Amino acid sequence: MGATKPFSVYEAEEGTPDGGAAVRSLTSAPTTQYSSAALEASGHSCVHLGGTGQSVQWTNTTGQPISFLNVRAGISDSASGGGVTATLDLHVNWVFRQALNLNSRQCGGGQQSDQWRGRQPVG
Repeated sequence: MGATKPFSVYEAEEGTPDGGAAVRSLTSAPTTQYSSAALEASGHSCVHLGGTGQSVQWTNTTGQPISFLNVRAGISDSASGGGVTATLDLHVNWVFRQALNLNSRQCGGGQQSDQWRGRQPVG
């Protein structure tokens, strides 16, 4: 039996992808320790949002208001390694709530993305 936790968890891959978003899952043994985003994700699955208008959504089934949201995101670095910035828009009940700033240098996705492409680990 697992521990009792005072919160609910909604994983991206358990939501409903839309607009071309795709669930990616680890389907074979990894070839390196950094071979895919799915390998790094909890449950070895993630939702890839690769373009404007792509989304994933959930329905709150707890009967309680949501008071906290933890988003784990990765964004690929530029080819030159100079960093990339973007935003991820958060909507609540189909109404825009806020833009979440993403940066390849701060989230670690740049290093990991280079590793996933077969380049040598940084550091």
